[in-house]
Amino acid sequence: MVKKGKKEKRRGKKEKERKDRKKGKVGRREDKIKRVGRINKARREMINFIIKFSTFSIVMYLFYYYFIKDTIILISLKNGTALILASLLSMLGFKSIASGNIVSMDGFSMEIIDECTAIFSSIIYISGVLAYPANMKQKLLGMIGVPILYIIDLMRLIILAFVGVKAPSFFEYVHVYLWQATFIIFVILVFVLWINKVNKREYVA
Repeated sequence: MVKKGKKEKRRGKKEKERKDRKKGKVGRREDKIKRVGRINKARREMINFIIKFSTFSIVMYLFYYYFIKDTIILISLKNGTALILASLLSMLGFKSIASGNIVSMDGFSMEIIDECTAIFSSIIYISGVLAYPANMKQKLLGMIGVPILYIIDLMRLIILAFVGVKAPSFFEYVHVYLWQATFIIFVILVFVLWINKVNKREYVA
């Protein structure tokens, strides 16, 4: 009877181990399926974002090209930017004056063109905000990034004016290479900060 009891005990233990192994395999299989599902969902969301972002960017650029470019709206924006820049440079000690979209200071002149109004960076940023999966209130909050980008662009113009007066031989390099890449980084940074704020609010909620 004792031997029989020991055998049954061992048999029961082995059966339990077999069931545990089976459960473990099923659990690992379920975890793998869930993990693959999450990866596929992330891929679909990424593809969806890219499609929406591209669509919004194209539509907004076409709207700019056909309805804003060379209109009183953009001319006023360029002239206003030139006036603000001249005022800021005067506050910093430069003898500057704005005439239309031209800013002159200490023998150096800058023409404020469309790119100097942060309009293209704003198109990219707004397209990203509209394409990102967030509610309308969060998207409206994201539009705060547009004036932030405009302020950053004014800082860029001030630095370019300083380089143009103090080291004109470096102006093209700073303008074309250094600041173009740097401004793209600022656009991405403002966008990422907004995304973090959106995700943080969803996590808290």
